Amino acid sequence: MHTPIADLAGHGGGPQVRKSAIRIDVQDTGVGIPPENLPKIMEPFFTTKAEGRGTGLGLAICKRIVSEHGGALSVESEVGKGTTVSVTLPTVEQRAVEMSNGMP
Repeated sequence: MHTPIADLAGHGGGPQVRKSAIRIDVQDTGVGIPPENLPKIMEPFFTTKAEGRGTGLGLAICKRIVSEHGGALSVESEVGKGTTVSVTLPTVEQRAVEMSNGMP
């Protein structure tokens, strides 16, 4: 079954659609990220995992990919309550306007 994204907006945490962008939130109820780590989590090679258990490249790569498409990646977290990662991407129409105005 195909459901247009616009039909999902506002229905229990689905994608949020605006005329110029779409935002997708991925949320968990895990342990959260300590405030002192939040500014560093998108830096290449930053990891809190034991040696040999992670490269620390995941969010850095995601941020770059999203940025190259004219979007933004953001993270909100509260220790003991969980984390929300938000990806905001311009619509095709908005991206065409940005590119015609010389924006990367």
